[in-house]
Amino acid sequence: MKKVWMLFLNCLVLFGGEYHYMNGGKRIELEPLAYEGIRLRGQEVKMLCFTDPDSRKLCVGRQLIVKFKSLEHFDQYIESYDLRILKKYDFGNMFLLEASSPYAAMDAANALYRMPDIEYAQPDMTRERKLR
Repeated sequence: MKKVWMLFLNCLVLFGGEYHYMNGGKRIELEPLAYEGIRLRGQEVKMLCFTDPDSRKLCVGRQLIVKFKSLEHFDQYIESYDLRILKKYDFGNMFLLEASSPYAAMDAANALYRMPDIEYAQPDMTRERKLR
């Protein structure tokens, strides 16, 4: 039954066709722009860029941060969303994970956010700053 449920959730995420992320229980809708090369720490990184509701540019990479309430289904989630563990933090059950693409990272974060044993799941995002 769990496998059927996971398959259903994966299909729902894959064929949803819209871009969003969750922030404090609120759904933040995004308008897609394009892939862009951005220099982070001296390296060129391909990121998927959007505009947020405030018309600021927001770019998503392949990484996501996930904090688990319980590690009971940890291996199942990693395998289902084809994630790779980059780092386990020393406090709590928090992990830095990597997906195969920025799309996959956003989809995995949104799907994991809905799971009962996940405290939070957030794609690694870079947001354009506006000077006052």
